[in-house]
Amino acid sequence: MNTAIIMITGYARSGTKLLNKILHQANLAQYTPELQFVENIWNIKDTSRIDPKTLNKMAQQQMMKLAYGEGLFQENDYRESLLAQLKNSINNGEITQGAQLYLSILQLIRGQYSHCLDSTPRNIYYIDEFLTLSDRFKFVFLLRDPRDCILSQKKKYKNYLRKKRYWEALRLWLNYNPILMAKLWARSFEIANTSKGEHCFIIQYERLTQQPKLVLNELSAYLKCTLGDINYTHINANNSEKWMAELPCSDVYWIQKTLSDFLNKAGYKEKPIGGWVVLYWFKILWYFLKMPLALILNLSRLKNPLDAILRRLSFNQ
Repeated sequence: MNTAIIMITGYARSGTKLLNKILHQANLAQYTPELQFVENIWNIKDTSRIDPKTLNKMAQQQMMKLAYGEGLFQENDYRESLLAQLKNSINNGEITQGAQLYLSILQLIRGQYSHCLDSTPRNIYYIDEFLTLSDRFKFVFLLRDPRDCILSQKKKYKNYLRKKRYWEALRLWLNYNPILMAKLWARSFEIANTSKGEHCFIIQYERLTQQPKLVLNELSAYLKCTLGDINYTHINANNSEKWMAELPCSDVYWIQKTLSDFLNKAGYKEKPIGGWVVLYWFKILWYFLKMPLALILNLSRLKNPLDAILRRLSFNQ
């Protein structure tokens, strides 16, 4: 596989889906759902040979995740065709490792487009391993005001309630913790900021929505490619600073207190917060009381929970 592999990353709710759709519209890459192959299916540290039965199971798991995508990936016949090709390569001994399976999946879902793409935001935590795996990876990191990201996460469970996916709605509701989310935002930003250059390009979401042509020209220069015609009318230039009206003052207070060393570095300003700070302590206590149950519900989603947690909280692996 000689094509470039674009990794759209960022903190959750930072605009990765928007960029994914733009690159698809520009005829550069297939619109791809979050693969979540690393962490959920395969431990990227594992470079050993894997038996065919396990590889076939991993391929099956990935195709099931693609079912939550859009367009072609919603069609069962299309997914079954991809799975049959993967199983054939596995059974013929062409795929013997998790890395080979992952790269083969990227190649298959690329379709007729020039670039492979994975839009899993948390792949940023594995940038060093990906670059060791192949020099074709190009990371694009979406940087968005953490208060808007966290507001979006706060409201996300409601989408699953409307879809009647109640267990997932409960998990997302339990997950909400502004201090912890602020720490995770800082972690992902610091990794990208440290790695920026040849292999990591940072796009500020607010610039993308307000000056899309300029930002996408910069991106095409980084990717060393030409983007096709893009319709900019679907890009909402006013989709920022919603947190000022919708996020509770207590949550804003804790986010800004947690990110006091990061907001200015990332280009965002703090908002003075008044009120009874002592009441904010009682509210944040409730968020932390939910954490044990939230942790239990999330552990089953991770292939290697300890490694995943350490990557989010510390550079020392």
